[in-house]
Formats: sequence, structure tokens, C-alpha cells
Amino acid sequence: MQIIVNGKTKELEEETLLADLVNELGYAESSVAVVIDGRLWPRSKWNQKLLVDGQCLEFVSPMQGG
Repeated sequence: MQIIVNGKTKELEEETLLADLVNELGYAESSVAVVIDGRLWPRSKWNQKLLVDGQCLEFVSPMQGG
């Protein structure tokens, strides 16, 4: 299946959990937020969210400032 991650197409196995993708991309230990198709997914649900073909994911880092 294919998904879009930060604007780039990525091939994944079927039945891929969001938590597994986060680990694969090296974001597991960082402070990132994940937005899937415009919806923010809380870290507490990453182990429950199965990704599906065609989804668009954005990994964003919090910024400070004003």
C-alpha cells in the first residue's frame, strides 16, 4: 500500500501500525505530533492506529516562540 509522509510517497506493508512507522522513521524518541488526513493522533493511540492505503501523514515538531 502507499501513503504520503510529509509530502513524499512511501510504500508500506498492509497492517502497518502508526507506532511501527514512527519507529521506522526514527521519530520514536522525539517530540513529534502526527497528523493523519488533517486529524491529530495522540501518542496514546499510536499502537492502535492501523494505516490504510492513500492516507496523508504529517510529522510536525513543536516550536516555541512568539
